[in-house]
Amino acid sequence: RGIDPKFELDDIMEGAITAYRVIRQIASNAKTAEEMALLAPFVSDPLLEVLQSNLANASATQRNTGLHVHDVCGEVVDVKLRMHEGEDVEAPETIEGQHQRGSQLLRKAQWLQLKVRFVALETDFVANA
Repeated sequence: RGIDPKFELDDIMEGAITAYRVIRQIASNAKTAEEMALLAPFVSDPLLEVLQSNLANASATQRNTGLHVHDVCGEVVDVKLRMHEGEDVEAPETIEGQHQRGSQLLRKAQWLQLKVRFVALETDFVANA
């Protein structure tokens, strides 16, 4: 098995940006543990527990302050390919430059790991009680 030959970085980034927006909106605007539990499909169980604990310990002011995500940009900051068991290859040129060597590596790799940095324009607001 290898990386899906139909892999497209733009599709991955679009999905990651959408997930970031959803997670930020829910985590920042949840008023109850049940609302925070809506994050379960998107975050790990330990992270969800921390978020629910933070919500339980939040002041009334914190619970009544919401957040709106206006715009999100994402950029790939690191790419790692696993060629076979125990062999990881740093390959930033695979995604960024689409050099011939990079394309060949991508086709031969078992899996791909992307590290992505997000920058978001967000505004706080006071929610109705």
